[in-house]
Amino acid sequence: WLAEHFDVDLTLRYICAMGYALSTSDTVHSYYLYKKAGDGKWCMLPWDVKSALSPSKPGPDTSPFHHGDESRIGNVNNRHEEWNRIKDSFFIAYEAEYLDMLYEFNNTIYHPEALLPMILEGGSLSGRSEDAVSRVMDAFIYRRHDFLNCYIAETQCPPPLLTIRIEEGQILLEWPSDRTDYMLETAATIDYDEKEDRDQADWIQVPTTANRYLVPPNQPSAFFRLAPSKESPASPAP
Repeated sequence: WLAEHFDVDLTLRYICAMGYALSTSDTVHSYYLYKKAGDGKWCMLPWDVKSALSPSKPGPDTSPFHHGDESRIGNVNNRHEEWNRIKDSFFIAYEAEYLDMLYEFNNTIYHPEALLPMILEGGSLSGRSEDAVSRVMDAFIYRRHDFLNCYIAETQCPPPLLTIRIEEGQILLEWPSDRTDYMLETAATIDYDEKEDRDQADWIQVPTTANRYLVPPNQPSAFFRLAPSKESPASPAP
């Protein structure tokens, strides 16, 4: 039904823009529905996006499924429990296509280096200082870019599972041999920082062969985790 009545490509482009910039009110209003004269198909156009690119509401670490149905997908920082029926229908029908497009845009037209000249120009025209522009870049643009890359990478290719078994009386750690995008790290202790919501351990890469590591029998107790290699955009997977 959506493909018959909507221009899917144009609508996904709109949803990508809103999924990136996070306007807080395009739920039951703050957007236009436009019927194209040529083929009679509908698409969506933005309106009233003054709250977009905000570092605090809903913030750069918000799911790209913002304004989807939270009763179906969980908390995505919707305001007043409102959600957009059209966007959520596209999330259901075109999830893979949406994430592919958003990932492409996040690393091309939404890339921080591509957005910086436009934000500088917009800041100059509106009388904003360079410090104010820098705050937007630091508090939202760079963080949004990194978050979306990690989120989409983990959604499309979840972190591998680290398995533990005993081999000839020693502990053997393994993960799939084709997951060269992850490496094994170890730490002697972990101190969790509740304020920063992350651990404070000194993680060290462990030299491994073929994605397996035989723990030496004389090694002191330690913590291990799989962490993305430098080529991977994902987050660590303890």
